[in-house]
Amino acid sequence: MSLSPRILLLATLFAIINGTAEELFWRGAFIQHFPQNARYAVIYPLVLFTAWHIALALIKGVHYQGGALALIGGAAIMGLLWSVLAWRTKSIYLSTLSHIGVNMMAFPAVLLANG
Repeated sequence: MSLSPRILLLATLFAIINGTAEELFWRGAFIQHFPQNARYAVIYPLVLFTAWHIALALIKGVHYQGGALALIGGAAIMGLLWSVLAWRTKSIYLSTLSHIGVNMMAFPAVLLANG
């Protein structure tokens, strides 16, 4: 399978929907309810976001470039950066844009690897 315009379009749509939804859910809710508490606004979303990616890595038959460790480690690193950014700015705007950008690079590879 090659990187066709259709795959790029699907990856872009998935990236926008997924990046926005995950930022609303993982970081937006926590910084809205705990704007002064870094433990709740940064650490909990980081742990939950990383755990979610562990669940994704365990889906039978789905392959990720670099394997499960790259998926989980990348989620942990980016999750920490996005959580700190969202908490410090009290907004998910920049973390959402960044999340969408990362997804736009990762999703075509996932679609290509999994047909």
